[in-house]
Amino acid sequence: MWKYLPSANIDREKWDACVQGANNNLIYGYSWYLDIAAPGWEGLVWKDYQNVFPVPVRKKWGLKYLYQPNFIQRLEAFGQTGGHPSLSDLRALPSDIVSIDLTTGFALENTSRAMANVILDLKPSSDDLMRGFSSNTRRNYKKAQNKNLQYTEVSLDHLSEMISIFQKSKPHLLKSLPKDFFVDLQRLVHELAKRNRLGLIGCWDDKKLVAGAVIAKAPARHTLLFTAADEAARKSGAMHFLLGHYILQEAGSDLLFDFEGSTNPGVARFYLSFGGQTETYYHTRRRRLFNRSL
Repeated sequence: MWKYLPSANIDREKWDACVQGANNNLIYGYSWYLDIAAPGWEGLVWKDYQNVFPVPVRKKWGLKYLYQPNFIQRLEAFGQTGGHPSLSDLRALPSDIVSIDLTTGFALENTSRAMANVILDLKPSSDDLMRGFSSNTRRNYKKAQNKNLQYTEVSLDHLSEMISIFQKSKPHLLKSLPKDFFVDLQRLVHELAKRNRLGLIGCWDDKKLVAGAVIAKAPARHTLLFTAADEAARKSGAMHFLLGHYILQEAGSDLLFDFEGSTNPGVARFYLSFGGQTETYYHTRRRRLFNRSL
C-alpha cells in the first residue's frame, strides 16, 4: 500500500538509495534535485522505501494542487519492483490536494494523453552510432568539422553566456517561460556540478561560444536539460556537431542519452536524426480529483 509522507517526514537517505538502485533511474528522482526543481515536494512510499513516487505540490487560493515543475520532464515510481501508483492510489494524498496536472512515465488513467520522448542507446561503437545518424545530420556534423568548430567541456562561468545566447536567439519563447526558469537552471547546474553529475559542453567558432548544452548525469541515463545556439550556429551545423560529439565520445557505454523531448515536431525530428527511438510518457490533467473541486 502506498503511504503519503510530507516533505519533513521523508527519509532522504532511504529515498535516494531507492532512486539510485531503481531500474528506471532518472536524475529527476533524487531528493536534492527535487528540492530545487519542486520546493516543498512530498512523496508516496511503498513499504520501507521499496518504491517511491515524488509529489510536487503548490498552493493556490489556499488549496494544494499537483503540478509539473521546471526541468522535470516526467515523474516515475522509482524502484526495482516495477510497481507504480494508479489514480485511485492518490487517495492517500491529503484532502486539500484538489487537482492534478502531471506528466508521468506511466498512465495514471485511461484518458492520460500519450507523449513521445527520444532516447538513444549508446552501447554501439562510435562508427555504428555515426551510421545511425541521418544523412543530413552526418553532413552538418562534417560541415562543422570542416569549419574548424571546436568542442570542449566548459566551466560554470560560461553558463550565463549560454543563457544570454538563448535569450537573444529565442526572444519569442521568453514570455512563455516561468519567471524562475533561469534561476532554477542556474541552481540545478551548480548542484549537479557539486555532485559530479554535470555535463556542460560548448561549441566554439574562433574563440566565440556559439552553442552550448547542459546534461544531467544519472548512473544509466544522461539527460539533455538545456541547449542554446546563436544564429550563426544554426547555419554552421554547430548543434549537430555539439550533440553528435558528445554522443560519439560516450559510445560503447551502458548509457542511454535522453534528449528530453520534444513535443515540437521540428525539434523531435532533429533529435530523431541522431538515430534515436521514441519512448512514451503520459500527461494527466484533472480539475476535479476525487470530487474535490479547485
